[in-house]
Amino acid sequence: MEKGQKESADGGFTLIEVLVALTILAISLAIIFSIFSVGLRGRRAAENYEQATMLAESKLSSLGADEPIREGETVGRFDNRFWWKTVVTPYHEAGRNEDKDTLKPLVVTVTVLWGDGGENKSVSLKTLRLVPR
Repeated sequence: MEKGQKESADGGFTLIEVLVALTILAISLAIIFSIFSVGLRGRRAAENYEQATMLAESKLSSLGADEPIREGETVGRFDNRFWWKTVVTPYHEAGRNEDKDTLKPLVVTVTVLWGDGGENKSVSLKTLRLVPR
């Protein structure tokens, strides 16, 4: 070694290098956990929509088969998380003589609602049913 030059350190990391590396690691982990969290919330929302749609289809198919179709509004609960509302209204078509028909068309709307994080969500299905006059 020449005179006046100092020997370099042992090749270890300085404190600032370790702090920078830990900061980068912490930021990376926070981003990764955030991505997983968003994915889980999206999956849970999709499952709720799927279950609500199946419940609405079930309720719609039971109307007229298991229970009579009556004009008006009815409500009920499936369980602690989902509840339903049916609205049955007459269907009117312009220019049609409804007095001669033997069947009466009704618009049946089934809405399934649930609360998700303080915000109510819903799925609605609508169909046209024919009932005897």
